[in-house]
Amino acid sequence: MPTTSNHNQRSKALLRLTALWALNEAALGGLLHLFRSPFTGIFVGGSAVLLIALIAYWSEKPARDIPKALLVVLIIKAVVSPHAPLPAYVAVSFQGMLGALLFSTLPSFRLAAFLLGFLALVEAALQKLLITTLLFGMPLWESIDLFIDYILRKMQLLGQGSAAGSTWLIGLYVGVYALVGLAVGWVAGWLPKEAEKEAQQTSLPATIEVLSDLPAKERKPAWKKPWAWSVVGLLLFMTSTYYLVPAAQSQWSPIWLIVRTFTIIGIWYFLLSPAVMWLVRRFLRKQAKSYEKEVQEAMDMLPAFRQLIKTAWKETRALQGLARWRALLIRTIAYTLNY
Repeated sequence: MPTTSNHNQRSKALLRLTALWALNEAALGGLLHLFRSPFTGIFVGGSAVLLIALIAYWSEKPARDIPKALLVVLIIKAVVSPHAPLPAYVAVSFQGMLGALLFSTLPSFRLAAFLLGFLALVEAALQKLLITTLLFGMPLWESIDLFIDYILRKMQLLGQGSAAGSTWLIGLYVGVYALVGLAVGWVAGWLPKEAEKEAQQTSLPATIEVLSDLPAKERKPAWKKPWAWSVVGLLLFMTSTYYLVPAAQSQWSPIWLIVRTFTIIGIWYFLLSPAVMWLVRRFLRKQAKSYEKEVQEAMDMLPAFRQLIKTAWKETRALQGLARWRALLIRTIAYTLNY
């Protein structure tokens, strides 16, 4: 924890880091969610872990300051990135509350950062697998098992029994997230001190081109649109017919899995998720009144921080590989603290 900073300097540092966290969630997170990237949790979650650790490092009371920063980030995310799905809010909330718990209870900062990186990214992987299973059901994994068994038998690599291919795929997916989480947690342990030293030696670029950010227009929830209810009603009718009409079971059995999958997806995307997101945004709008000053100040910083990241990227182009990413990360945080 910095020893030379007074309360005012800490408050400014916390607000700047909160704004950078909001930029990570709204810009990078919004872009990756828009393209349905399977590794959104690694990039967005990993960056969030680093920023939560930085906030904890500059905070006198992490149990108070991290949840406060989390609320500001969620409010900005709802305004700037309205297309972000419900699981994104769950993930960032889990990361923030877990960080508040670890950094306020564990005596070792580096141990807390290490555990936060590991647990946050494992949760991100498990969340994706859970949602996939809820939407597509266990038959998805059974189909993957059958497909992998078929391929292995064709290659004469499998005799009797099953290779349990889906189990291996799940283990590999979670394992990748866990290893990255350990690496991110390790970086989060040493990054704050390195960034603080860099901030003391580096001055802010002379000119920063600031572009105006206009809040994205909030879309009308899908569950309020008549066509959404029509689609879900049709899927529910097909599902009920399968169970209530005995003759339909023998005739529809081959396509039952498809009907079931589309029914669950329709309920999730057209009704449940939009309805819950409407409640989440309503809650955040109420909270925004209490954090109006912090939210406005953080949003005012977003365009400048984008320019700072671009500047840091250009200034580190002489380096290559991990050395450049390390320098980029440290310089970006240093510029953020000096803004």
